Amino acid sequence: MFQVQPSPSPVCTCSTAANYTLKVFFRYQGPGFLLMAAGLQDVPLLLKDRSLNILVFSAEQQAIVNRALLSEIINTASVIYKLGTKDQQDKITMQTLEVGLRTRQLDVVAFFLKSKEDDIFTLATKGKAAELELVVTHLTAAIKHDLSHPQTEEFASQLLGLSLNFLNKAMKILIQAIGATSPSEDSVAVAAVGDSKVEIGEILHHVIAHISRLRGFMHDLQPVHMESLAEKGARAINIELKQKWSAMGTDEIIRDAILDNRIPTCLDFLTNSRGLDDTHLDSILHTGLCLVLQGLMNRNIEEASQLLTNMGFDAMTKLRNILLYTVNKVLRNYLAEELGKMGHLYPEEKEALSFLSLVEELYSCPSFETVKQSRNQMQLFFWKTPTVQALLPKDAEWVPDTAFRCEDLAPVDVTDNNATSYSHLCLDWVLCWDKATRGRVIAEQLLKQRDYARLKELVSPVDLCDHLLMHNNWVQLQQCIQSQALEDSVVLGCLSKAGFVTELMKERILNLLASRGHFMLEESTSFPKLLHRLVSIGQLMENSLESLPAATAESFHKQFAEFCVQNELWPVLYNYISSHGFTEQSACLSSVIHLDAVEMILKFQLAGLHPTDRGVIYAASQSNSRYLSGCSSESEENQSSSKKSLLGIIELLFTTDNVREALKKQDGGLKSIQDTLHDYPKLLSVLESDLPPNGTPEHDITVYELLQGNCPFDISRLFCWQKCNVLCAGDEAAGMDMPSFDSRWLRQFAYEKRLSFIYYLSHCRPSFAVIAFLIQDPGVLAGKNPSKRGINAAYQKAFSLALKNFHKQPVAAACVAFLEFLKIDSTALRINLQVANILLLHYVTAVSRPSEKRDSSEALYADEIIHLFEGLLNNDSESSEKLESLLCEATTRYVLQSLKVSPTSAKAAEAWRLVVLFAQIHCRPLPTNYIKACAEENNWFNFMVYAELHQYPMHQLLTVAKNFKDPHMREHIVCAIKQAVRSTEDKTRPKSTEHTENPVTNISETTVEDHREPSPAEPPLLIPQKRVVPSNAFALLLAAQQHNKDDCRTMLLEDAYRLQAPILAIFAGCLQEASDPHMIDCLCVWLLCSLPDEARKKAVAHFSDVSGHEWCLGDLTVIMDVAVESAYFNSLQQAFSIFQEASPMLPLIQLLRAFYMHKDAETCLKLAEEFSERINSFCKERRTGTVYGDRQWFETMAITLLKTTIANCLTTVDIMHILRVLVEADFGSQFSSSKDVDFGCILRIMTIITEEDVSVSVKKLMEGKHEFKKECTRVMLCLEERHLYSEMKCVADAAGLPVEPVVIGEVIYNLSIIQATAMWNDSTLRREFWTSCSYSFKQSALPAREAATFFQYQASIVEADCDDRLLLLKLTHTWLKQTVPPPSYELDEVEYAQWLSLIRVQVSKFEKYRTYDTYLTNDIFPKTHKKNINLVVEKLFEGVETDKWPQRVKLTEEEVKALAHIIGLLLEQFCVREAYELSLRFQYFSSDIAIIKACMELAESIVTVNDLSADIQQILSSASRVAKLNVPSKCINPMSTLPIPVVDADLLSAMGTLKERCKYGQKCCERVITCFQVASVLGKSYDSVMTVPSFDILRELLLTEDFAYVPLAREFIRGSGTNDADVSAFLADAIIQSLKIYTGVGSNILTEISPRSSSELIFNPSGSSESFSQLASLCEDASLLASLLLDTARALGDIKSPNNAVLSMQVELLVRAHDCYTVSCNMEGISKVLQVVRACTNMLKQTEEFTLMVRLLTGIARYTEMTYIFDLLQQQQQLILLLRKGVEKDNRLKVTLLDYLKRHHPADRDTYTMVALHFTMFREIAEMLEGAAFTELERFSLTASTNMNTADGASKLQDITQYFIDAAQSYAKEECLHHATNCWHMAKLVALQLQLLPSNTRVLFLDHPNQAIVKHPRFNEAVIMAHAYDCVVDWSGALLHNTVMDGNLQYLQDMEAAGELTPSLIADVCQRYLVGKTRSSNCTSQMRTLLDHCTNPIIKYKLAVDLDFTDICSQLLSSEAGSYIKDLARSK
Repeated sequence: MFQVQPSPSPVCTCSTAANYTLKVFFRYQGPGFLLMAAGLQDVPLLLKDRSLNILVFSAEQQAIVNRALLSEIINTASVIYKLGTKDQQDKITMQTLEVGLRTRQLDVVAFFLKSKEDDIFTLATKGKAAELELVVTHLTAAIKHDLSHPQTEEFASQLLGLSLNFLNKAMKILIQAIGATSPSEDSVAVAAVGDSKVEIGEILHHVIAHISRLRGFMHDLQPVHMESLAEKGARAINIELKQKWSAMGTDEIIRDAILDNRIPTCLDFLTNSRGLDDTHLDSILHTGLCLVLQGLMNRNIEEASQLLTNMGFDAMTKLRNILLYTVNKVLRNYLAEELGKMGHLYPEEKEALSFLSLVEELYSCPSFETVKQSRNQMQLFFWKTPTVQALLPKDAEWVPDTAFRCEDLAPVDVTDNNATSYSHLCLDWVLCWDKATRGRVIAEQLLKQRDYARLKELVSPVDLCDHLLMHNNWVQLQQCIQSQALEDSVVLGCLSKAGFVTELMKERILNLLASRGHFMLEESTSFPKLLHRLVSIGQLMENSLESLPAATAESFHKQFAEFCVQNELWPVLYNYISSHGFTEQSACLSSVIHLDAVEMILKFQLAGLHPTDRGVIYAASQSNSRYLSGCSSESEENQSSSKKSLLGIIELLFTTDNVREALKKQDGGLKSIQDTLHDYPKLLSVLESDLPPNGTPEHDITVYELLQGNCPFDISRLFCWQKCNVLCAGDEAAGMDMPSFDSRWLRQFAYEKRLSFIYYLSHCRPSFAVIAFLIQDPGVLAGKNPSKRGINAAYQKAFSLALKNFHKQPVAAACVAFLEFLKIDSTALRINLQVANILLLHYVTAVSRPSEKRDSSEALYADEIIHLFEGLLNNDSESSEKLESLLCEATTRYVLQSLKVSPTSAKAAEAWRLVVLFAQIHCRPLPTNYIKACAEENNWFNFMVYAELHQYPMHQLLTVAKNFKDPHMREHIVCAIKQAVRSTEDKTRPKSTEHTENPVTNISETTVEDHREPSPAEPPLLIPQKRVVPSNAFALLLAAQQHNKDDCRTMLLEDAYRLQAPILAIFAGCLQEASDPHMIDCLCVWLLCSLPDEARKKAVAHFSDVSGHEWCLGDLTVIMDVAVESAYFNSLQQAFSIFQEASPMLPLIQLLRAFYMHKDAETCLKLAEEFSERINSFCKERRTGTVYGDRQWFETMAITLLKTTIANCLTTVDIMHILRVLVEADFGSQFSSSKDVDFGCILRIMTIITEEDVSVSVKKLMEGKHEFKKECTRVMLCLEERHLYSEMKCVADAAGLPVEPVVIGEVIYNLSIIQATAMWNDSTLRREFWTSCSYSFKQSALPAREAATFFQYQASIVEADCDDRLLLLKLTHTWLKQTVPPPSYELDEVEYAQWLSLIRVQVSKFEKYRTYDTYLTNDIFPKTHKKNINLVVEKLFEGVETDKWPQRVKLTEEEVKALAHIIGLLLEQFCVREAYELSLRFQYFSSDIAIIKACMELAESIVTVNDLSADIQQILSSASRVAKLNVPSKCINPMSTLPIPVVDADLLSAMGTLKERCKYGQKCCERVITCFQVASVLGKSYDSVMTVPSFDILRELLLTEDFAYVPLAREFIRGSGTNDADVSAFLADAIIQSLKIYTGVGSNILTEISPRSSSELIFNPSGSSESFSQLASLCEDASLLASLLLDTARALGDIKSPNNAVLSMQVELLVRAHDCYTVSCNMEGISKVLQVVRACTNMLKQTEEFTLMVRLLTGIARYTEMTYIFDLLQQQQQLILLLRKGVEKDNRLKVTLLDYLKRHHPADRDTYTMVALHFTMFREIAEMLEGAAFTELERFSLTASTNMNTADGASKLQDITQYFIDAAQSYAKEECLHHATNCWHMAKLVALQLQLLPSNTRVLFLDHPNQAIVKHPRFNEAVIMAHAYDCVVDWSGALLHNTVMDGNLQYLQDMEAAGELTPSLIADVCQRYLVGKTRSSNCTSQMRTLLDHCTNPIIKYKLAVDLDFTDICSQLLSSEAGSYIKDLARSK
């Protein structure tokens, strides 16, 4: 045994010792071992891991195949057969078929037929049809034989299917061969067929015959009567096993059966014993797999493996699949552990498992729904927090919902995995991930947790960086870099390769890395980029280049220094050198160190480092001097000598020596300085002085020494800050500074004074002035706004200060700013300031003399102007007049002298504008200088504009208008001014005294009423009781007059109350003004005096003593209420008429009096309206007198008095009477204050209870809301006792009480009544009742929860299978959905009850009527489930929780069938998602739903055909088996009839097959297939076609301009559920738009629909009518489209003067409308079109648009009804338009037009001919010519009866000949060959007659043409006559007569030349000659000559014998034919 390595090729050879050739027919994958046998007769073996192969030597392939077939090793035979060559494959003989048929091995037969399928074309083309015939014969015989025996009938059936499939394949290949097309993929390529098509056709005919014969056997097939599997299993089940299984559950039975290998037995037991008819093998296997999973979950892998093995699965493979695809963590870990022990895990799988464990550790939540719920709860909690709620508006309930839809608007806790992420992975997915993907998955969660240590450990830095860069996650990337999870170099490397990073992100990263000292290579080598980066991070002045190489950093420093020098950025360079510490020795400054500026910078920097080193400072000074002087290296001497002494002096100031000494050391230095400093004497004197170096002369004693002992204070302790105080101690002097006002010890002796805002304004500090004003204002100090009084005072002071300092602009500007700060308009101040400045300028320039000094004159004039303005502020009229006159004078001088312009110009108007403004703000008459100048120059325009602009008063305008020189213009201007709408004076002058405006202060002064409360110190109202009251009225008045006014009034009121004398109250009122607030005392006392004692006591019961009482509105309210209650309306009215005549209460009191006294409703209504008007006017207008009370008191008082009045009414009629008045007047609706009584509501309640005679307390109804509702409730209870529910609703509605109990009570009452009657047994009545209940609830606005509870309770007490329960549950669900928020759990429960009830109702219906009721399903899904035609997997199937509905009730078999029917109905209505949820709800598998889902997945390319689920694959396979047995009548190919580019034919075929297998949801499948086809055509995705609006897709589909897609478009529209009316509107839109562009109609005629180009139009008006018909076929009812087009055409017809484009469009619309009506067979519509056409024809006639008329005629093509158009065209001589190019060549038009010409214009032959020629109607032309020829011929026969040989006769014959020739040609063009031939013959005959005219021979008009032809001497002419007369000619007689008898040999020659001389004809002549009696020698000679022309030697010999021509006989016998003649003679 030796090892064999793997072979790369399928065939290899090797040599052995015996020189055998080894042929290997299989490619093997090594390694393997070759086992050599001991003897040569034994074959060697090839041993592999899983197979044992035999090596065969010197064996033919055919022999191996035959042996394999006989041994039933079909697979091996098939493989060997395929490995052979084509010649070897052809060697499968008929023996194989015979063996297969004899042994009844279908596999062998199928293998043979498969091998012959590829040879069908070869057999047909190479003459091997007999072999194909033999194959079919064998198959037919076998089928016929096996059908005769019952035991072989099954085999016969399967053999029949194979045979039919084989013949169908053969027929397809032969048909393709005949059509010269390639066969299908599994057939041999068709070669050129050529002449073999006929032979193939014959073979095809035989094949079709065989197919028909075999189909006949299908009728003989009977149901196989075999013992069923169930019967066999029933016998096999023993009693013990049956008893064992009877005690088990279904799952336990299946488990036991699988473990014992009793699956068939289990199937039979479950079907027969348990009654589970739907149990099949698939369900058992499914249950077995579930048991396997259950066992694995219980950690029992041995049992699971045993179950898988017994079910026929590979246990390890299945377990590995479960491991790969499960998402259950526990199950996966267990399987990984067990399979790892068994050694069935690969290393990469172990690694993936470790990774998966890590992922599940990080993503701890395993469910997406859990994550979603947690996040929603978290965000909801956030939005409901008090802090967030306080920030949101009150109506912001939508914010949480928006947050959930818009991601994290609320913060999410990233540490909570249940709220952030989830893991739902299987091992198979992880195996497909590369290392980078795994790293990114881990990184995402670790980044959220900010666990950077693990992140650095577990994730590759490159992968992490790529992940962050890919997401442009700057925050996390920054954190990773800062936490050192990512190195800077790694980030730079990834960033350089990443092409998906945004520019902003890249800049941020580079900035961060640069701040850390890392730069990109391209930046570090580029100075501009590096400079940009350093500037971006703000580290240019820092040492941030340390990480770069030293050479790079040095190069950058050098380049930057040069850059600063080039751009003269000296401050930047100074800071840069300072920050980096560069010195003169630094190499980077070597290139710029020679510059003075750089040297100066370095010296300054050094001086800053050594501030005490005078040498360094002196060097810096020298460098500065050189830089300023521009000299680089001159010395101090050179500087002095070069006249730069000043710089030298400045430089010497910093020298270590004395300046003078330094100058003295220089040669000529002092002299040079003196010459240079000639212009600086002070500086020169200092340099030349003899002062000491410190500048102070030395004294022998100081001033402090002189003061010592001569002053009362100690000098040694004072002035210690002075250095010259040598007496001060050193320590004290060192720590003291010169004192300032800020010193603490000095501040205590300071004098403090608060500066006012005037001080700050005087010093030009407006902001400080504002602050000073605010902190001193009492209103601001009290925490309020500044007081008006303070603001007014500040305004006046600032105004005055500004005018006093008008010539000081800073002060004046500060005052203006101050006013603006206080929000005061500064316009008046600015105008006055401008006036003052103009006047000052006028004084200085005009009045002052040139010799006077300007300054003194300005001060003088300024004081004078200030004096005038002070007088103006004091309202001095003289000052204002003088100022105005001076201003006018200055303006006149300025306009005339300075501007030098016309006094009426615009500049002059602008100059006078200041004068006008000054006059306006000071209420002065407006200046008329400018308008007067305009009037004098007749410039009326400027006059009117300026007058209107500045609002001049009318009287001024009328005065100035008199200055117009033109009298006409003057009168016109005066008239215009007088007719002005309003006077200018009314606008400019305030007339109201209550609101005026001070022109100076500009502060509003408004008269305000003083509502001051009475002071306690004031005297009491009434006089003390101890006073003696006189009894005489005059004595009372005289006694009262002795006191002051107040005491007098008090005494009179007291006397009035005590004496009950109201007149005294009136006298007291006369002593005070009407506006006196004490007038209310008089009113109250007067009313009290007018009331009776009881009422008076009631009125004053609320206070103890009337004496000294302070009367108020509360007292008046009580008194008025008592007066109304006592019905003292007259007194009340009289009191208000006396004391409060203007009070709004007076109309109300009058109303109450009118009602009480007269019951006058009309008067009451007017007074109520007057009361409302008075209240409104009282609040809006000012009151001239005092009216007590405000609006609220009036409204409250009105309600109180009315309530008292109503309560005092004695009858209900009176109550309703006043209530009607109040309601009609809408009393109280405009009250601003809240009212506690609604008169309208009370009126409605009173109306209801009055009709029903129910008692009610009106007083309680008006006592408040609580008592009102309480009384209404009592009334409702009374109404309920009488079952008056309608009235109860009205009362509840009016009272605002809940109406729900009333509505529900009424329904329950009606229900009890109906249930007590026999009508309740009617189901229709019950449905109507429950529906009416729901409608009643809706109308009554019953809360949804109440209604739902009612219907739910009613449903609970109804039987489960009753229709009412279904309807009640539907109503419950409907109302529950309307609750806010909808209760999801309750809705789900109700839905479940609905479906369950529907199922049981359907079962009940089926049991009764054996059919399901489709009507009942409408109680659930037509309204609750919306039709969804967007069949997309994501929308319909994703998101549905499969485990949401656990199985609650196990359905019976009948209920399952009903459920299947309901699901089917849902699918028929496109409710796919609802059907899917329903199947999940009841744990039911629907194959229809699976098929629909599979179709959608195929269409969306989610899966391929091979990736479909096992159930769908089984459906497809079963469908293919059925297709093999049944020959389809037509091929199921959805795209076979359309030119659509097929993407995947197998996919479409699979979808079509699935659709056919779908029982209910075929509409859904058709929709999916159609949309997939549309997507293929448009190049779109299936999702986009489904989701985009249907009309958009339709437009794109029609824009393809291929009408082959119209059927597809039609199917798409019908599948989308679009309304036919919408489709018609869409098409009408497209057609009208197309016609508008085609005809050129503009938007002014019809509204533009959409501006499209011609390439975007879906309809081509210039196309054929067929294209339009295709387009119109999209509408199911084309008449709708026609109506739209006809309406548009009518609208166009209404245009009075239409142009050509309009008429053209109208014509086209009529044509298209007629086409649509014709398609829909709508005769009424056609009639309407013809009516509009008639009107349109008249318009076309008027506009002479005959071309459009022709188009209208030919387009509609109803020529019979439109004959009037022919008449119009004929009348207008436009009939030729029908013949022009472009007119549609309609055959009916041709016929109609010719018929019209024949009938109406028969004489117009030319027109007829022209029309016929134009329409190429040659037959009609020929008939006309033929008829003309025969007519002429008849005429000729009449005239030529005697003599034809005339000139006229010859001419006529020539014409007749030409007629016949033309007719023949016309007939020939029309392919009427028979007629053409006849005409041609007649032409020849007439021509012959013309030729024979000289001989007077007649060939025309022969009565016996046969005789004439026989006797005619010329053969050619006789032939012409024979053809013309169409008679059978006796040519033998003619030949005998002319040749034999007459000797006319020319006749014989002509006949022979024409080919008419035949041996038979000669024989016939001889026979006649022999019969004839007259024979002459000439005749005999002619007979010999005739006999010589016989070409047949036999006939010639026979005739010679008969004629006794022996010489001719001898001649024939001696000729070449003699032998033949002799042989023939012997044979006879």
